Amino acid sequence: MNRFRTRIVVILGALVALMAAVWFLQPRSMLLFNRATRVATADDELGRRCGFYWWLSNHQVVLTRSVNGSLQSLFCHDTDTGKDDLCIPLNHLIKTQKSAARIEALSSDRRVLLFRNGRDRQLGVTLDGRLLFSDLQTASTPNTEPASESYMAAGSRWVEPIYAWPSQERVIGDYHIARLLIHDGTQHKIVKTVTFSPWLEHGFPDTLTSRNHLLMLKRPTSVGFGSPPCLQTIDIDLNASAPTPQTLTLTLKLPSTLFPFTDLYDICYSPDGERVAFLYVLDNRQVGWLPPFLQGWWDRLFPHNPTTPYKVSLWVSDIHGQRMHKVGEVPHVGNVFSSVDENYPSSVQWLPDGKTLSFLAHGSVWTVPAD
Repeated sequence: MNRFRTRIVVILGALVALMAAVWFLQPRSMLLFNRATRVATADDELGRRCGFYWWLSNHQVVLTRSVNGSLQSLFCHDTDTGKDDLCIPLNHLIKTQKSAARIEALSSDRRVLLFRNGRDRQLGVTLDGRLLFSDLQTASTPNTEPASESYMAAGSRWVEPIYAWPSQERVIGDYHIARLLIHDGTQHKIVKTVTFSPWLEHGFPDTLTSRNHLLMLKRPTSVGFGSPPCLQTIDIDLNASAPTPQTLTLTLKLPSTLFPFTDLYDICYSPDGERVAFLYVLDNRQVGWLPPFLQGWWDRLFPHNPTTPYKVSLWVSDIHGQRMHKVGEVPHVGNVFSSVDENYPSSVQWLPDGKTLSFLAHGSVWTVPAD
C-alpha cells in the first residue's frame, strides 16, 4: 500500500512539474493590445496622429478637446478614480485669447504650459490658469527664422531653436539649426544663446530631459538592402557654459525580411534621456523581384501571409543600443498601411516614472509596461 501511494505521489509530482514547465516555457502573448490597458477615452480627434496629451503624474493624464485642429479646452483624467478635472481656470484663459492658441510645450516639472497664439506670442501659463509671461516671437533676420516648435525647461525657462538657410532662397527641408535661444519668461529676456558652428543638420528637436539636456533626433534611416536602420541623437547639455553637440548613433537590430519596406516613427526619449521608445513598421508583403519562372519556386520556399502584410511593433532600447526588446506588436490586415490610422498605435509617450509607456489608439489612451 505504501509503495502504491509513493508511486501515486511521484506520478502526481511529475505531472505538476510538467505542467509548471509548460506554463513557464510557453511564450507570452506579444500582441500589444493584450498587454496594454485602456486608461482614458476622449473625443474623436484624440486618436489622430500626433494627438497632444501629457501626464502630470503616473495616474493623471491631461487630454485636449479640439475642433478642426483648434484647441478648445483641456481636462485632466485620474486613471485611479476615473474622475475628470475640467481645468476651468486654464480653459477660461484659452477662451479669452482672441485667436486660436496651440500648445507649444510642457515644462519638465509638468506644471507650466507654453502656448503660441495667432498673434505670434508665446504665453507661459500654469495649470491653474495663472499667466506667468507673455513674449513676442523672436524676429526673423536675413537667412534665419525661429522654429515652429519650442521646448520648456523647468519653471518659466524655454528653449527656442533658430533655423538658418545656406542661401537667400529658402528651400523646404534644406535648413539647419544655427543657434538655441534660452528665454526666461519672468525676466522677459534671453539669458543664454547657444551658437553652432558649423550649423546642425536639421532634425527633429524632440525632448528636453529632466537633466536639462536637449535631445534632438536626426532623421531616422530605414532599412536598405541588408543595412539595419539606425537612430542618431544629438545630445546638447544646456547646463554647460559652452554646450557641445554630441552625436549618439543607435543601430537597431530588428527583425526584417529579405527586401522589406520598414519605417520608424513616434520616436521618444524617457524623462531622464537614458532610454528611447519607437514604433517599427515591417512590410512583409510578397515582392516580385525574380524572373517569373523562378519567382514561383521562391514563393513556395518562402511563403508570405497575404492577410497580414504589415506588422507594427513597439520597441524600447537604452540610448546606447543595449537592452533592446519588443514591448508588443499589432498585426495589420489590409493592403495599405498608414501611420495616421487610429486603429494602430501613435503618439507614444513615457510616463513620469520612466517605466511605463502610453500611446493613442481607437480614440483612447493606453498604457503598457516598458519592460
